[in-house]
Amino acid sequence: MNTEPRRCTRCILPESFPGISFNVDGVCSICQEYDKEWGHINEDYFKKSEKKLKRILNNAKKLKRRYDCLVPLSGGKDSTYVLYLCKRVYNLNVLAVNFNNGYQTDEAFQNVKQAANILDVDLIIYKPRWETTKKLTRGFLKATGEGCTPCNVGVGLTISRIAQLEKIPLIMNGISPRSDERSPRTIYASGGEYFMKVVKRNALLKDIRSTIYEDQVRQLSFWHRFTRKITRMTLMDQGVFRFLPKNMFVRNSIPLVIPKYVEWNEDTIFNTIRNELNWKESEVGKEHTDCMLNPLKCYLRHQRWGFGSKTQKYSALIRDGQMDREEALKLITDEGDVPKNLEKVKKVLEIDTEEFESIKQQYHGDYI
Repeated sequence: MNTEPRRCTRCILPESFPGISFNVDGVCSICQEYDKEWGHINEDYFKKSEKKLKRILNNAKKLKRRYDCLVPLSGGKDSTYVLYLCKRVYNLNVLAVNFNNGYQTDEAFQNVKQAANILDVDLIIYKPRWETTKKLTRGFLKATGEGCTPCNVGVGLTISRIAQLEKIPLIMNGISPRSDERSPRTIYASGGEYFMKVVKRNALLKDIRSTIYEDQVRQLSFWHRFTRKITRMTLMDQGVFRFLPKNMFVRNSIPLVIPKYVEWNEDTIFNTIRNELNWKESEVGKEHTDCMLNPLKCYLRHQRWGFGSKTQKYSALIRDGQMDREEALKLITDEGDVPKNLEKVKKVLEIDTEEFESIKQQYHGDYI
């Protein structure tokens, strides 16, 4: 009896992907959405879009601030390549910011330092208190079955605050809308509202007092009280934005998704950062090589949905013409395997076997 799930005939997404449907040819709805949004792009598209990008960058340079842009630098491939483009190709004054969540791999840390040194850019490394990070990760895993949100929130708060303090006009992003995972909130939830719900319901507020994470709850709590009071007002007409806390918004900072404007070819990226910046992958692989928890994230996703991040990533690459479907199918055969570094991760997080089995049953859907 064939136990293989039905998969898209174009990419490799299975029928268990939330909300997926297939047309008469067996092509999934995610591929069809991609074609509507990106099917028109060609060489001329990128020529025009890069000209637009250069105009934006030149406008930032004209402001003559200390830094033209901020690059959140994790040590992974995409952020490293963004840093390379900003400095070496577009000649921007760059501030690189690394958020070390305590789970950063040794290779990622070396990648960060080497890239900053070779490209000669200023670098800020921010590392929150370890006990805070560990308690948040453990708390989220035990409550929701995922532990990535504290880091994502921490990164956002850190770069927002630094961008505001330095009055940096652009925050550069290397997540490709074409060749990276596309996950609905049923698979992957993040953001301030979700963070606040988990923290409040699971008695984690005490663990984030006097830390950067407290800002997220404070800002959202203020915003909720504020919006309840001005339900009938028009914000801009009443000019009430001037009464908001200074760190509520990043004034004059624009998030810029670089892959929207230029070709984002994986082979080119890897070849460039390896040859030019001596970039190295870690034991967790080429994707998300910066975090030792990534294999755990992928494993837990596979436990719940029957597929993991590899399936989603390779499906995106297939749509974008960067990978062959048969090759992708071969590469996901080990996707459901127990992570090789699982015992190391359990030791770091102080999670025993019973707790881990419970974590496998948890789901963040109760908080979204």
